[in-house]
Amino acid sequence: GGLNVECDAVINGNVFTCPSSYAIRFRGTGNSCNVRNNTIESCLNGINIGGTGTVSHEWNIYTGLTALVAGSGPVVTTDNNIYPVGYSQSEPNSVNADIVLDANHTPVPGSVSIGNGVKWWGNDPRPSGYGGEPYPDTAIDIGGVQSTYNAQHPTNL
Repeated sequence: GGLNVECDAVINGNVFTCPSSYAIRFRGTGNSCNVRNNTIESCLNGINIGGTGTVSHEWNIYTGLTALVAGSGPVVTTDNNIYPVGYSQSEPNSVNADIVLDANHTPVPGSVSIGNGVKWWGNDPRPSGYGGEPYPDTAIDIGGVQSTYNAQHPTNL
C-alpha cells in the first residue's frame, strides 16, 4: 500500500513508488484533497478513494498505471496529468507520453513534463517540490521533481 490520508489539504511534491496496490488512499468523510505535482511510479491504482470526500488531481506524472482511481468516492477535477502511452483517459488538457525518469525520479531532457505545469497556489507562499526547493512562479515542471533542465529551476537562476 501507499499513503493513507484523511485531509483538507494539498498533497504535492512527492514521489510515490509502489510495485503494487495504490499510491494514495483517501478514507475521509466530507474532506477535500488536492493531489498536485506528484510523480506516481509503477502503481497499479494511482489513487484509491474510499471515503465521501472530494479529490482533485492535476499536474501529476503517472507511470505503469492500470487504473487511476479505485474505490467509491468522487473525483472533482482531473486535468493536466501525464499518463503512459496506451492508457485510456479523456481529460481535456492531459496527455499520454512515456516519460523517462532518471534514478532520482527527474524527467530527462526533452520530456513533455518540463516547463508545462501551471502555478496553482495563487498568492499563497510557493510550495516546495520533492527536493525541498520552492517551485518557480513560471515554467513549472509537471510531476514531483523539478528538473534542473528547466531554465526556471533555482540552480539555473
